[in-house]
Amino acid sequence: MRSLAVYSKFLAMFLFSLLVACGGSSNNSDPVDPVDPVDPVDPVDPVDPVDPVDPVDPVDPAAPAVAGPWEGFGGALANNDTGTFSVPTGSEGWAGFANDNAAIYPFSFAEGGTITFKGSVPSGADVKLNFRFERLPHPDVEPSFNTASVTVSGATAATYTVAIPAQAAANTFSSFLMYVTDLDVDVVVTDVTVVAAGTTTVDPVDPVDPVDPVAGDLGTGSDTSLNVGESIDFNLALGGYGLDDFGNNASALVADPTDATNTVGSVVKGSETWAGTTIAKGLVVYPLTATDTVMSVRV
Repeated sequence: MRSLAVYSKFLAMFLFSLLVACGGSSNNSDPVDPVDPVDPVDPVDPVDPVDPVDPVDPVDPAAPAVAGPWEGFGGALANNDTGTFSVPTGSEGWAGFANDNAAIYPFSFAEGGTITFKGSVPSGADVKLNFRFERLPHPDVEPSFNTASVTVSGATAATYTVAIPAQAAANTFSSFLMYVTDLDVDVVVTDVTVVAAGTTTVDPVDPVDPVDPVAGDLGTGSDTSLNVGESIDFNLALGGYGLDDFGNNASALVADPTDATNTVGSVVKGSETWAGTTIAKGLVVYPLTATDTVMSVRV
């Protein structure tokens, strides 16, 4: 039996076992990442809990808030299946449509913002509409404010944008309403999206890719791919290392006998001649290619 300490500051992993000391480097490309095939450059951080508002990116602020379904009030008619809205003659003067998606609240607009939506008028006519934000649903509506009106024209869907004026930073809004000014005309409104200015900031950990930022402590530059000259070690909280023994090997992560602040992999040789230990890659991508074929490890 003999003991072997695998020290930190290794540049990659063993492909087969600790009996084979492979050295290496990687290139600057990123293969498809099994954790996040949509974004192989900076995979989703599985350490963070899944954000129900934005499961794609639990680290950065959630995606812009999409309103709906809508509920008509005061005689206004809403068909959420088709996105069609109308206000018939005889409706109340305050008739309109209230957003029923409570998950998008509260809003704040210290720096203003925008509302975007897709709109069309099946009859080809012009229809004016506007939006309103209130602190809470009636009767506790103040503070509140209305946006400027926008005219939806033609039967072909187009994208419209409405500016949200800046509001006092202390004010929050948990009631979002839409009003159609013209009576007896169907207007189709879909994908109503509210974006507060200043909420989609560049991610400080990974300004190159704020959609799926790197975890921040993998020690591999701006992504989780081990590029040329980069190194990782057993001290990384997010490394996700797995020591897979075979042939009766016995391995564990232990304190470095020469430096208690460092962590090393300790492996005791098994009884089989082919015994060894495979070090799982965890979150780190090792993009070996036809030209980048060498990895190295410190033992």
